Amino acid sequence: MLKYVLLLVCCLTLHLTLGAVSAPANVEVSQGEIASPKTTASETKRAERLQRRSVLKSYRQQLRQYRKAARQGPKPERPRAPNAGEGMAVASLVMGILGVIGVWTILLGLPFAILAIIFGSIARKRYNEGYHDRRGLATAGLVLGILGAVLPIAIFSIIISTWGW
Repeated sequence: MLKYVLLLVCCLTLHLTLGAVSAPANVEVSQGEIASPKTTASETKRAERLQRRSVLKSYRQQLRQYRKAARQGPKPERPRAPNAGEGMAVASLVMGILGVIGVWTILLGLPFAILAIIFGSIARKRYNEGYHDRRGLATAGLVLGILGAVLPIAIFSIIISTWGW
């Protein structure tokens, strides 16, 4: 919301600045000085272009500053429970262990491994958001879940290729 307000302020500033910049056709403006009224039309147009460029350059600098301030500005705090997501990390580890133990049975190990991957990725995301400090548990559950998902498929494919089912 703050970004849009700042962008609107920048646009209005630019509009008002460009509207106030236009000079009479017979007067050349250069670096804050007014030249004699005997200047040619091409010199007047050149001076107007230069002035617009300088105005646009300053506008772009202001816009960059506003965007930078909007990116670095305070982010709204979400209400969160203490240690929220810690259970996801523990569940990921438990499911990963069950998935690795159940490697020999695809029907038992694969669902646990998939759940370990899901819970582990959610727990890692919540760790990055600052909800808990159980990154190691979440990573271990994620790795065990990946192993529990890949190993049954690899073992089953080796068995099929060896025995020729």
